[in-house]
Amino acid sequence: MFKLALKIIATIIIILVIIYFGGFLFINSHKSEGISVLAYHHFMSSKEKEKYAKDNNYVISIEDFTKQMKYLKEHGYQSIDPQKIVCYVKNECKVADKSVLITIDDGNISSYYQALPILEKYGFNSINFVISSRLKDNTNKWNPAQLDFVGNDIIEDILTNHPSMYIGSHTDKLHDLIDGHNPIDNKTVADITQDLITSKAKLHDTKYLAYPFGTNDKRYQTAAKDANFTLAFTFKDNRNIVVGDNLYALPRIEIRGDYTMNDFKSVLKNKVTLKKYTKNLIKKILHKS
Repeated sequence: MFKLALKIIATIIIILVIIYFGGFLFINSHKSEGISVLAYHHFMSSKEKEKYAKDNNYVISIEDFTKQMKYLKEHGYQSIDPQKIVCYVKNECKVADKSVLITIDDGNISSYYQALPILEKYGFNSINFVISSRLKDNTNKWNPAQLDFVGNDIIEDILTNHPSMYIGSHTDKLHDLIDGHNPIDNKTVADITQDLITSKAKLHDTKYLAYPFGTNDKRYQTAAKDANFTLAFTFKDNRNIVVGDNLYALPRIEIRGDYTMNDFKSVLKNKVTLKKYTKNLIKKILHKS
């Protein structure tokens, strides 16, 4: 009993030391406040949104998106290469303060026709997460009245002419609900892995994955590793990426269509939490011991 009490006391002391010095070390050696990965879905003009998607918060107006990108640029946010996330999370490199990456889910054609010119104007890298089963050879022209997805022609153009936009997978056939349920509910890891391998092959061997519906399922994480993805994103925690995070469950900050600029600024302030950083440090220490 006495030994157990000593062990508990020692553990409490270690945690307190980590909380104190962990925060100090983070502030002084890492300097950055983590990496902000912002998540969007669909874009159209404010007039088009009013007419076709008034109550759909997955749709953001181009006017609002432009203001947001301009704000990031004017306030010193630094665009980051997705691959840099790997060494940062492993604590093998530093990143600039206010590092940011833009992500767009679903592969709607508005990501190309509407969002890409704005991203290029302000110099921000992005990942376009495409549902590969929806690929066609040729992409339809922009029509706000209907939901269309990028085709192979646009994928080729992005890869050839727009190096700041990376192509990622949003799975092949795991994005459509089945009777209101997540399609992976009855899937094995092998099933999910095969879907991811299929999607990866269709999308030029991409290394980046975003789980549908913001899912954070252990089967997905295992499948993503088995399919040789480098990074996999969810919506868990709605916060910045910090050192020690799981490369196959990386958090993103979802940007809704009804956000005001004050809302946008507020979610950007959801920086690294000392609680999360300390938790990662404790896990690392316990794992080593």
